[in-house]
Amino acid sequence: MRVAIVYNNPYGGTGRIVYDVARRLKERHDVTLVTLTPPGIGMAELESLVPQRPAIFRGLPSPPNLLGRLYPLFMLGGLHRLQAAYRRVADRLNAEFDVALVFPCIVTPAPLLLKYTTLPTVLYMGEGLRSYLEPTIWRPNAHTGRRLGRISVFLDHYDPLRALQNRVFQHLDVASARRASRVLAYSYYSREMLYRNYQINAQVNYPGVDTTVFTAGDGTLRQHEVLSVGHLWPTKGHDFVVEALAHIPQPTRPALVIAGDIANQTERAYLCNLAARRQVQIRFESSRIQADIVHRYQRAKLVAFAPVLEPLGFAPLEAMACSTPVIGVKEAGVRETICDGEGGYLVDRDPQAFAAAISKLLADDRLRNEQGQRGREYVLRNWAWEHSIDRLDQELLKAAGMSSAMKSAIC
Repeated sequence: MRVAIVYNNPYGGTGRIVYDVARRLKERHDVTLVTLTPPGIGMAELESLVPQRPAIFRGLPSPPNLLGRLYPLFMLGGLHRLQAAYRRVADRLNAEFDVALVFPCIVTPAPLLLKYTTLPTVLYMGEGLRSYLEPTIWRPNAHTGRRLGRISVFLDHYDPLRALQNRVFQHLDVASARRASRVLAYSYYSREMLYRNYQINAQVNYPGVDTTVFTAGDGTLRQHEVLSVGHLWPTKGHDFVVEALAHIPQPTRPALVIAGDIANQTERAYLCNLAARRQVQIRFESSRIQADIVHRYQRAKLVAFAPVLEPLGFAPLEAMACSTPVIGVKEAGVRETICDGEGGYLVDRDPQAFAAAISKLLADDRLRNEQGQRGREYVLRNWAWEHSIDRLDQELLKAAGMSSAMKSAIC
């Protein structure tokens, strides 16, 4: 079967999921990766295995600073170009493929491609309309001060141009999602979000972790540092980890390494200022090379994972596969990936409680090593790719109107 994997979001855990899905489906089907953005994590390694068809799209525009309030108009203009790019991709897919596996877009969670293609499609996504429906997490503006920063957030909330932009993007996003032949969710929390935001009954198909790549290493790399993984966005909760570490006495306080793929300079400045005030040593690292990501997990003594309402929590699984225990916030999809006491602990969003859990593992090498070993065993038992790919394969066959018997006959 000719399968197109459509992907326009090269950052973070989704990029690694696409990489693993593509190379595993290639063993069963004729797979082509269709992209609109530069290659993301793992994509360079994938080029030798799966052919790629990049579409021509220059990305959304960034207006000059003096025209910041007109940004929604620039976005709407860029949206028009994005729609044109997806129309071209749809024409190509309709002529060359049997089914498309569609991952979330960096612009609208449900890619606009779904509006234009007549091909059977399986949409595989984790969240959806969070940026439109959830409140903005306030950050003080480093240049205008606290009062003007709050005024800016207020103006953003009631800005008619921004409201128009959000309505247009939200309408297109919902319309696109409802055009998919079948919809899969990363987790049960994701499924609930998709039903609430799109009125879609998605099926849950947990992604897996490649435990031949994410391994424990030789155990000699561990440094006295805590790793926090995620983009430099307010929703990733890096500031909460800083606040938690500030509750650990200075003589035993570990350094904090933040590994993220998007260089948001405003958020970075905010985190640096917060860390300086709280006397927490902080370092930022960024790379799209998978080997570097594995090395980070192998080097940290533990991972602190505290994003706000994360739909799945893929980083904890990768960390546990590397025998690195995780302290995770007890909410949203993280409750599905971390099993308390099996590779780490779930803790309420309270800085002191988080600090106590971190201190407990840092102070006891035997306990930390035991939790690391249990975490890897837990991932091996429950998060291998085999079951996930089998389920995904069946969904693609159903969308294409093929049975397993028909597939066998074709092969």
